[in-house]
Amino acid sequence: MPCTAAPTATARGQTEEAKRLYRESIRKAADDYPLLAAQCWKNLGTEFEQEGDHSEARQCYERAIALAPDLMEAHMALAMSDKDAGNLETALDHFDHVIWASNEAAVALAARGRRLELYFRQGKADKAFDDIAVLLPHGDREPWIFDWCARLVYNYARSNDASILRAIRFWDAFLRMRPKDRRAQKERLLCLAYAKMHGQTVTIDYGRYVADVTAYLAIDPADAAYLWDRVGHWAQVDEDWVQAEQQYRKAHSLDPDRYGYCLGTALNFLKRFEEALPILLEQATTHQPDAPSWFQVAVAQEGVGDIPGCKESYQRAISLDPEYALAMFNLGGIFWNHGPREQALSIWSDAIERFPSHELAAKLRSDLPKFFGDADPD
Repeated sequence: MPCTAAPTATARGQTEEAKRLYRESIRKAADDYPLLAAQCWKNLGTEFEQEGDHSEARQCYERAIALAPDLMEAHMALAMSDKDAGNLETALDHFDHVIWASNEAAVALAARGRRLELYFRQGKADKAFDDIAVLLPHGDREPWIFDWCARLVYNYARSNDASILRAIRFWDAFLRMRPKDRRAQKERLLCLAYAKMHGQTVTIDYGRYVADVTAYLAIDPADAAYLWDRVGHWAQVDEDWVQAEQQYRKAHSLDPDRYGYCLGTALNFLKRFEEALPILLEQATTHQPDAPSWFQVAVAQEGVGDIPGCKESYQRAISLDPEYALAMFNLGGIFWNHGPREQALSIWSDAIERFPSHELAAKLRSDLPKFFGDADPD
């Protein structure tokens, strides 16, 4: 276990002497020099803070503000104290005081940097990005800004539907200032893919995305499998299964254990069932034994004519996920087409009862009113 050395007697003595001198100065300045007294209260609080006495430190900071309401150093100290204690609204109020009271750009920028972190923590991404927009142009003069903003966007906005588009704009702006930053290049690519996969409107098309991924991987191929998988998902969203299969195959060739499911699914959509089945079986039995994997195995088995296996795989999918509506409707369809139909009607009745709003429930009521239609009131 790591340990921290205890303060030396000399250091403790110096702290006590500093605290004595600040108290003496406060006593002398209290009536005639309130600003000086306020500064001494703030400095005394800092001495307590360094000793770990946060309660006493806070009282000192509050006394400082009582004497000098715009003393930014005291507001900053209280803001950090409230932030660490989880009092985010109060911390924001103190950071606001610093921003508006300070005549020093560096201090105001530092307060904005701290404030935007709290906005992210509160889920107020728009306000956080507004502060980032103010900070970024100062990044050349304040070296901490670029890395600080990048870390917060990475932590809070890279996988958030509400803020992903602003995250993309952030990475575009960041790369204009640091065009060779590899992490930023990768984050931009991943944010674009996330936005595309979650139905957001992005400003580039599939061809541009492929070109950007290719250029990135030409220099740094470490995460090639994952990025090619993202490219495949982009094509899948566009319903271009030919391109999706090609990109998923690249990912699968680099990491077959992890990326077989998507490749097998694309092959199913392309009706290349004989190719899909062994890939999907390996996924379902070894690497990803979940309901979607067994569903795709069932699709491939139906495609190659293995109807008993198809029925069993759909049943496995349903046993793993009893809420898998499409698997239930499809299983009923297999029994309807290949018998016995009594079993199909039983499965479909159960599915309609459990998932009455599903589009296939409506289709069955329409196509088979004798079995599933509403009773005639007459």
